[in-house]
Amino acid sequence: MKAVNSVVSRHSRALRILSCLQAGPSFNARELANRLKVSRRTIYRDLKLIRAAGIDVIFDERQDAYRVKTHREIAPLRLEPEDLTRLLITSHLSAFSSMSADFEASVRESMSRLLGPYPAEVRLPIQRIINCCRVRPSKASKEMSDLLQRIMVAVGRSVHIQVALERPAQRLEVIRFAPYLIEVSDSSWWVVGRNPRERNRQVLRLEDIRDVELTNIPYTIPKNCRNAATAAAGAAG
Repeated sequence: MKAVNSVVSRHSRALRILSCLQAGPSFNARELANRLKVSRRTIYRDLKLIRAAGIDVIFDERQDAYRVKTHREIAPLRLEPEDLTRLLITSHLSAFSSMSADFEASVRESMSRLLGPYPAEVRLPIQRIINCCRVRPSKASKEMSDLLQRIMVAVGRSVHIQVALERPAQRLEVIRFAPYLIEVSDSSWWVVGRNPRERNRQVLRLEDIRDVELTNIPYTIPKNCRNAATAAAGAAG
């Protein structure tokens, strides 16, 4: 019986891994191991099982993450009501959604489209929860929202940005920067990345950024970058 349970558990875990890889955000072995509360060795064995089933899972070194490579359309996964509720509440209460009216409206429209196909007994309770939850407006201005969205575009394209930074005595400095991570604390936004002229990673406060321009210069995220604790507030303070 233990052997049967082990096989069932392994296949169930493999399905969860596949669900994660199809969901959108990318995951590396450490992140999958932490999410499923198993060792990385177990994750590697489960990935081997998935590949043996004919699903082409590849490791994208540029993104430091696994993804499913497919040439055919895969039917979207249908979320369980509990998972759907958590996803939508998290989106609704996200600090990102409060940065601008346009951003908030876009989030709400996307949530409505996601909820649409579900039956009323699933959809209505979630809508009631969303309607009774709110996040206080962020201190970020409209200008900061625009800057952040440009930085997110750069992260999505893996291209450098030209950043105009305000330094002491209101002096402006323009640097080229590869944004790796975006972090938010209770009071500030942080961008973690690297200036090609500097050896170590840098942490920039969004409040100190005056302008952002996209470039066509690609960059590669360093291996294990996302696994390292950035501690942005502490690093900058």
